[in-house]
Amino acid sequence: MNRLVCSNALDAKFELGEYITEGSKYYYPLHLTDESYRRRFLDDSYESTERALVKKYLKKDDFVWDLGGAIGVVSGVANKILEIPSETIRHVVVEANAFLISALAINREINNFNFVIEYGAISQMRFLPFYTNQLTGGNTLSGGHRKSTVPGISPVTLVEKYGQPTALLMDIEG
Repeated sequence: MNRLVCSNALDAKFELGEYITEGSKYYYPLHLTDESYRRRFLDDSYESTERALVKKYLKKDDFVWDLGGAIGVVSGVANKILEIPSETIRHVVVEANAFLISALAINREINNFNFVIEYGAISQMRFLPFYTNQLTGGNTLSGGHRKSTVPGISPVTLVEKYGQPTALLMDIEG
């Protein structure tokens, strides 16, 4: 069986699993999930509450800041709702977990989503510690499996670079 192999922002190679939902295909790092976690992909319960809320409240003309994009499932659902003219930026996805950036970018490309990815965490600090756990998550506090340093991205910088959002999707811990 052939497996898709990818490298992340830390230049580590890893295998990807596949998840199909909401009419889109998503790849995720196998090494960050266990059998219990992958069950969410099999029964389609991964981010199901978040997906439902996005479908209920997001408007097609919103300008979205999407904090904690992970592998891009909620971002993909949101992006399908938004009517974004090409060459226009109205959806910015911020992700601090370096182990997820490559999968997020792959998922954006294979699904033709129109969002920009910013690597870092929302903060006034220039750099901050980030702790990742064994699964697809992390936080800026403590307790994770691996500690790294990520760039801080201030909200002012995002406004100056992209504009003022009308909707904020936030699935972050810490």
